[in-house]
Amino acid sequence: MAQNQSLEELLKKIREQEQRLDSTEIQLAFEKEPDQAKRRAFIKDRGSYRNARIQLENKILEKTAKNLKPLESQLEEGIKDLEISLRKLDNTVAILSKIENVTNILGSIVTIL
Repeated sequence: MAQNQSLEELLKKIREQEQRLDSTEIQLAFEKEPDQAKRRAFIKDRGSYRNARIQLENKILEKTAKNLKPLESQLEEGIKDLEISLRKLDNTVAILSKIENVTNILGSIVTIL
């Protein structure tokens, strides 16, 4: 989870830098640049920066979805079992067990996120 937090913080900084690269201040600085090759390079590099950030975000989402997929069916089953126990109300131990099961699955999901 700490790795996800540090990655999220880095992505936040990347997004902030991307906003800065899109700012009027930076845009005007490059428009004043007499060398047209440098102006074109800025536009190209700024686009590459944006694309790299998007690719990184997509990879993170793909990995997260891949890690969550196995837990999805477990969570559905756990919720269904808890719902059945809650309807019956005849076995408090079973209800407690089902609550613990669903809570553990949710904890696993939170760890991945």
